[in-house]
Amino acid sequence: MEDMIEEVEEMTEEKSSLWPWLIAGAAVGAAYVYFTQSESGKRITADAKEYFRTGTTRDDRLQMKVFSELSQILGPGKEIQVQVEKGSITLSGPILSEALEEVLVCARHIPGVKSVINNLEIRQQH
Repeated sequence: MEDMIEEVEEMTEEKSSLWPWLIAGAAVGAAYVYFTQSESGKRITADAKEYFRTGTTRDDRLQMKVFSELSQILGPGKEIQVQVEKGSITLSGPILSEALEEVLVCARHIPGVKSVINNLEIRQQH
């Protein structure tokens, strides 16, 4: 009888040691599906690949694009600051009131821009 009890205890110990492996396997499977099948997972994976390939992120490239486009409108010496986070851009710095609307419209129409936060300081032309 003691032999049977020992066998059952050994079997119970073996089964309980499998749980961490089963949970880890399920977590790895879920992560694989997320990063390869879901749209947000595919975007994260593509962003990571791009970062390791070029050293820049999607936000870095968008910031350069917005800055370039707005610099063409404003002209030399009249640059504004552009910050980007997850496609949302924040514009700050001084700007002439006559250029404000054109700058905001331009910024909103640049591919990749999700929203524009206007922190620009409006100045009147003397």
